[in-house]
Amino acid sequence: MKILIQMKKLLVFLISHLIIFNSLGQTDGQIAYSLFLIGHTGHYDASVPDHVKLFNNIISYDNNKKGLIFLGNNVYPAKSDISSDDFDVLVDDSLTSQLRSFNGPIAFVPGLEEWDNGSSVGKDLVKLRYKMIHKQLQDKEIYMPDWGCPGPVEININDSLTIVLLDTQWWLHPYDTRFAKCDLENEDDVWVNLQDILRQNSRKQVVVAGYHPVISYGEYGGKYPVSTDIFAFPFAVYRKLLGARQDLAHPDYKKFSKKLASILEEFPNVIYASSHEQNFQYFTDKQVHYLIGGSLQGGGYLEKRKVVCGSSHAGFSRLDFYRDGRVELLFFSEDNLNTPACRGHLYTFRNPEVHSFSENPGNAFPDSVLHPASHQYLSPAS
Repeated sequence: MKILIQMKKLLVFLISHLIIFNSLGQTDGQIAYSLFLIGHTGHYDASVPDHVKLFNNIISYDNNKKGLIFLGNNVYPAKSDISSDDFDVLVDDSLTSQLRSFNGPIAFVPGLEEWDNGSSVGKDLVKLRYKMIHKQLQDKEIYMPDWGCPGPVEININDSLTIVLLDTQWWLHPYDTRFAKCDLENEDDVWVNLQDILRQNSRKQVVVAGYHPVISYGEYGGKYPVSTDIFAFPFAVYRKLLGARQDLAHPDYKKFSKKLASILEEFPNVIYASSHEQNFQYFTDKQVHYLIGGSLQGGGYLEKRKVVCGSSHAGFSRLDFYRDGRVELLFFSEDNLNTPACRGHLYTFRNPEVHSFSENPGNAFPDSVLHPASHQYLSPAS
């Protein structure tokens, strides 16, 4: 009798795993669109093999329906470039040369570096970079906020997916920013425009992209390792409680992030993708999916126990949107581009319920499981 019971269990096990593997094998054919995300690419170096391999992996991805978003700090412009009219010199950029082979739309959101770290010439450098990108990639489908303007810029990818771009440094820039030339009377106009776009796309999947995160469990969010040097400890406390202008604790940043979060929360399952930190983070808050999409540099501190999935390794993330409404998130670290360090189902659009996550990489039931290739990258949210 015991032998029969054991044989039944083995049969159920084999059949269930056969079904699982078959369904996983069919998954790729059901992807309607793939969206790559990465930040901090300004230090891209064509002489560094890992940099070239990473972007070759993105460019060669076998899906003719794909897009790419650069999440800020995409370039480190020099003030001396402002006075140069010789674009043939300025556009000699190895990364954009490589991007000419990318088959799909490419979007850029400016970061702190494009605004020259918030200096008085920041707006001029954003304008220069805007012109340079359009010169460099003039034959490609390019999207970005108008120079010096906050957006939002709406990109209708297909009948099921819309991307919205924001230049979040516009809110934090300490010098003059554009209003009239951006068709704005005041800051509230930006928020109204964003709400209108999200409302009009409420029956679609939406990804909003900007440089600054609303929530972060890295250094800009005031998180530091327990081993922080005693001499650095007062500065760490300052960044956590008061904050420099680029820290989430700063009053101007708080005002910005609080308002953006309140709007996103009106539209369940919106994905907000950002950068700023030099790491990868994924977590949810009030049915909004927050994603710090990865960094070419990596190395930024991350309080991993606070996130569903996170990594301090350099790398990029990818969102796969399936024909049946499922959305899957993958993160690939620079040191292993063949196997995702994190992979998980975020939600299904036809039934927009935020699912729970599992830490067990071997458990394929239910499909709302986030399973890492290594537990080094995943800690359960607390």
